[in-house]
Amino acid sequence: MRRQALVICAVTVLAGCSGSSSTGPTTAPTQSTTSSSGVVQPSAPESTRSLAACPPTYSGVVALEASSGHYRWNVCGTEDDSSVVLGADQQSVYLGSISQYGDAVVIVLDAVTGDEQFRLSVPTLNESFHLDALYARGVFAGDGVVVLNIFDGSTVFAVGYDAHTGDELWREPDVGYVIANGADIVVVAEADIGVTDVPGTHRLYRGLDRRTGRELWSFDEAHGSIPSLVDGLLVLPRLSGGEWLPSLAIDIASGKTVWESDAISGLVVRAGESLVGLTFESGESAMVEAVDATAGVGLWDAPAATDFGPQLLVIGWVPGRLVGDEALVYVEQASALAALDAANGEVVWSTAQPGLPVGGLEAGPVALFADDLRLLNASDGSTAWTAMVGDTSRVSNVVVADDSIYVSWN
Repeated sequence: MRRQALVICAVTVLAGCSGSSSTGPTTAPTQSTTSSSGVVQPSAPESTRSLAACPPTYSGVVALEASSGHYRWNVCGTEDDSSVVLGADQQSVYLGSISQYGDAVVIVLDAVTGDEQFRLSVPTLNESFHLDALYARGVFAGDGVVVLNIFDGSTVFAVGYDAHTGDELWREPDVGYVIANGADIVVVAEADIGVTDVPGTHRLYRGLDRRTGRELWSFDEAHGSIPSLVDGLLVLPRLSGGEWLPSLAIDIASGKTVWESDAISGLVVRAGESLVGLTFESGESAMVEAVDATAGVGLWDAPAATDFGPQLLVIGWVPGRLVGDEALVYVEQASALAALDAANGEVVWSTAQPGLPVGGLEAGPVALFADDLRLLNASDGSTAWTAMVGDTSRVSNVVVADDSIYVSWN
């Protein structure tokens, strides 16, 4: 099955980014709880930092308690730079700051207080390839190592840094650009998928040990697109002449192909026993497609919305428009956020308003709506809590990690 593909390319991650006249969180976010009668009641914010407001047109990041949506701290960026929360662990939050000229820096913040610990500079490269590592899907600081691409002299290096001290651990020249982050492996590849339709060209993929930079495996693939890392598999969609080719599932430990399938592509997540992908087709249509995780055999498909509320693009680090758990997959369908049965794709429940799933907790999905961020109960889609985070059209990313949720905006 060959399908027309809508190719999305972006460095800016939303409609209305830097320079937008709309305002972000200019005061501490407002939280709410739901009373026994079901009425949403405001609750007082809690914080370990000053509640000082960010200027209306500045970028920044805010930390919320995952259990309640209560405010913890916020850090303001600048008016001219874009802020993108890249990942988080129990110790640190990793914030990308990208200037209007393309220079970038990774700012490492204390996860408890939001205080800055150190910075990692990412100098500008031609064609913005230096930013690939900031958009790569997966665990940004897997195994306690951040891997970035650094231009030094005439050579582009993949460089591993200690995620909690900033110390350089290793440096490998000309191995490729970071495209996916595993728990203990980083996947790099040659640049510019735009030329892979030219006969005779190829793109070399490599798996590197995150702690040492040592090459573990490599393979050639001329048509690779943006991959997803799911449960030990690198799911690599492929494009040729604007059409989807069968996707490859690569064992992340060996670099060997496990299966290929024309029943899944795009952004891929685990849901129950299945792998589920969100694919944009030609004609501005979108589909959710599920396959058996062990063999890539197609199980079901369902429609997805293409006119999303908050305009987060499904690229790189964006948690995206698709979230899965042990039984359900969450996706925006026509004017609603829907929970689909992971086994058969049937709608279990849906919300009354359009919403964008951006992460998952044991209780249920975290989702952006037009005016707020919400935790929904997995059982029925009811709202567990609501947090006001300003104009959600300016949100650049949401990261759900442990007991915290981090929201960045431009």
